[in-house]
Amino acid sequence: GGQENALGFVNVKVMFVDNKYQVNIYAKKDEVIKRVKLKLMEEKLGTVIAKRRYMDEISVEGEIYRYPNGWDSLFTPLVCIKNDNDVRYYRSLDTTVRPKSFTLYKVNETATVELVYEEDARFKLNEINVPPFEIGNVSNYEDIYEIQRLYVEKAYNLKKWNDRNDVPSWAKDISLIISLHGMHWSGYIFNTYRDMEEKLTWFSKHINPKEVLVYIPGFDGRYYYKYANYTPDARMGGEEGLKHLIDMAHNLGYHVMPMFMVNGANPKNEGFEIWGTPSIYHSSNGYVKGVGSCDWDTSRAYDLACGIGLNPGAPLWQDHFVNEAIKQIGKYNFDAIFLDLAAIYENDPRYSTHEGVINIIKRLHEKFPNLLISTEGWYDALSMVFPLSQCAGQANRGGEMVYHDTPYAKFFDEYNRCFGHLCLGDVANGRNGVFEWGINLAERTMPVRKGIIPTLTIVDDTIKIAPNEVLKVIEDAKKYKKQFIERKDK
Repeated sequence: GGQENALGFVNVKVMFVDNKYQVNIYAKKDEVIKRVKLKLMEEKLGTVIAKRRYMDEISVEGEIYRYPNGWDSLFTPLVCIKNDNDVRYYRSLDTTVRPKSFTLYKVNETATVELVYEEDARFKLNEINVPPFEIGNVSNYEDIYEIQRLYVEKAYNLKKWNDRNDVPSWAKDISLIISLHGMHWSGYIFNTYRDMEEKLTWFSKHINPKEVLVYIPGFDGRYYYKYANYTPDARMGGEEGLKHLIDMAHNLGYHVMPMFMVNGANPKNEGFEIWGTPSIYHSSNGYVKGVGSCDWDTSRAYDLACGIGLNPGAPLWQDHFVNEAIKQIGKYNFDAIFLDLAAIYENDPRYSTHEGVINIIKRLHEKFPNLLISTEGWYDALSMVFPLSQCAGQANRGGEMVYHDTPYAKFFDEYNRCFGHLCLGDVANGRNGVFEWGINLAERTMPVRKGIIPTLTIVDDTIKIAPNEVLKVIEDAKKYKKQFIERKDK
């Protein structure tokens, strides 16, 4: 609290090279060091460029920008302040996924900038060499984002979209993703397996199914509630109904992607005390942590959460999840798999969430080399293992969409593609099916850009009420194909 002394010291080395500062910090203490802060005062005020959707003005209250964040904060450890003359930037030159936070706030007519490095909580070190912080100026924010992109590409050995070996050839021709909603948490059925067959038959008359990826949230029954039990629900058509749906989809030429959750489960599932309880998320301080809370039953209690949050790096949970996924993929011959919330990072002192996700994907690819693996959310290092991700959905902003190709498209679309989040409203009434918000009137279609594959939300009555609006999105898919997929060598 600034009133007592502690044994230890800090060595700070500042170099000014090529018109930029590099700050190296070594800290040692007689206790474990969790974080080290570098505080810069009397910086220029301006507009903050850091988030994917918004730019901020620096206020007295300030804001914290955190990395790694798969949704709307930092996808790479870089923050810029744009003023009238140029752009001041602050970045971490770390080549490992570890937490950083950048806090900016106004003091008088200047900005104070705090750069905080957080050590991997597993290692419990009492001396730390902080990866260098770099501070400099550029003419345009795009200049430093390009420098950072090349730095990250080298650090994580990223492969360009067309060079990736984890993208099956068919996936590079996908121009439309259909989110075909199954069963809501409450048990409300948007589409049975037979309903899905009828809708896919309709779509096949308007677009080549080979260019369509069919994403099925709630394919197994009660969305979120059942995880990690992925056996098909009898009310939807049971095992035979699901098999018939997948066979029919394949016969038409579609590719199918069910939704799984890589880091959570209902504690009522059989065996949870064996594989779940020892795997619950812990904060860096060792406290048990949850994952979100939703008003699934509209009781206004918000006490149902998204299951119990489980660390994908925990061996017992990882084994259970991988075995279940392998069983379902093999049984139903899925072409792809969606791993919900895999972009969640928690600095758990027991197991690495980031390394756990990477290991899960490695294990799935060992069994199914041609499986396309996708997730919700994205940050820079996830480009190593996820070629496809959902755009981020802001549940606290009415399901607002956040696109990963902003503010600098090349950082994302050189390596990845994204598609519409489940918050995307359907083109008929803005309903977003299994997603917890329920309705999104503001965003029902996607922009046509290289990194963003056109997406349609299909609930029970979408095609019946608004067939012409559905066809407009199909036209967007055809534009996407012509502009970003059709190549001269074809």
